[in-house]
Amino acid sequence: MPDPAIHMHRARPQAWHRLVRWVAVVLVALTVAAGMGSAGAWLGWRGADPLPSDQRAREIVAEVLPGTAVGPSERWDAIFGDPAPDWMTRLISDDEYDGGSVLVPVPVGDLAVVRGTLERAGWRVPPAVRSERLSDADTVESVTARRAGVELAVFRSSGDGGAGVVFQRPEPALVRPTALAGGLVGLLLGGWAASRFTARHVGRRPWNAPAWGGGALLALPSIAAGSELVSPTGAVPPDVPGAPWEGYVIFKLLTVLGLIGWGYAVVLRLRARAAG
Repeated sequence: MPDPAIHMHRARPQAWHRLVRWVAVVLVALTVAAGMGSAGAWLGWRGADPLPSDQRAREIVAEVLPGTAVGPSERWDAIFGDPAPDWMTRLISDDEYDGGSVLVPVPVGDLAVVRGTLERAGWRVPPAVRSERLSDADTVESVTARRAGVELAVFRSSGDGGAGVVFQRPEPALVRPTALAGGLVGLLLGGWAASRFTARHVGRRPWNAPAWGGGALLALPSIAAGSELVSPTGAVPPDVPGAPWEGYVIFKLLTVLGLIGWGYAVVLRLRARAAG
């Protein structure tokens, strides 16, 4: 008759291995969901409207701030890309990774008056002036507005940030649906793949160094991208919001190394399966 104590001793590590396995499955599913959701957002951004031309931007500024001296505009037309990449930003991060903008420097007075002017001209504006304190010596106030596919922010800084109007691309309507669809597909696909990958480890030591290492490396970029997809953060003008998938760009070295780790783990798994 088997000893119950021996049976319990064997059951405990098996239960622990099952717990670790399912924790790994959930983490992989969430990681893949963040990546697929980001891919869906990227796809949705392919239909973004063009930025207004310099002439059109100046016309709008003259409408919003009549009688003011308008400076030369600064524009970046790329939809998410670094305007001046060097080797460091190519390998590790991107300093200016956003959806493009047109900045028109111009003196800005009372933003409450500007907000009223925007309303009368048919712009959709928020109910209050936004204020962001960047430091003890610098506070940025701004009013955002949208009309006919054009989105702008009128801002002024109490420090060295200057003042003006910055135009950006409105987020296309497809971005959130395609991101949601990608996230759901990624959740199911990642959970299924991780469940299959770890199936042979039930009751055994569920350890695969490249798989766990790759997951650890992908954790930070996935959390950054996933949080931006779930709850987008606004930018302080004259900056404009970055891409929903920006976490993978900022932490691109971690992303690349993490994917290499997962790829190597799959290779080891296939070799073990071929060996029987």
